[in-house]
Amino acid sequence: MAARRPALLVLIGLSIAALAVVIAGFFTVLITGENPQQLRDFLVGVYRYSVRVQAYTGLLTDQYPPGTACACRPTPACSPISTRPSACKPADTPAFE
Repeated sequence: MAARRPALLVLIGLSIAALAVVIAGFFTVLITGENPQQLRDFLVGVYRYSVRVQAYTGLLTDQYPPGTACACRPTPACSPISTRPSACKPADTPAFE
């Protein structure tokens, strides 16, 4: 059995990194006028992991949060809608059902 990382400590570290990414993204938008996709994907991943941890600690699900923040892997505590619908669904289906 693999050792579980303490989800709240991981979330604290990711939140600190997310704050740095938000600040870097702010200045990037000021300079270039657009938000880089990589920064946005990281922030979406941190938010989704945060929702998973909150659902686990709030006893909404008994599934321990995974160690990844993959946007395409739906879990009971996570919305199945991807940040990029074409990555998870065929192109002919609508992104929001």
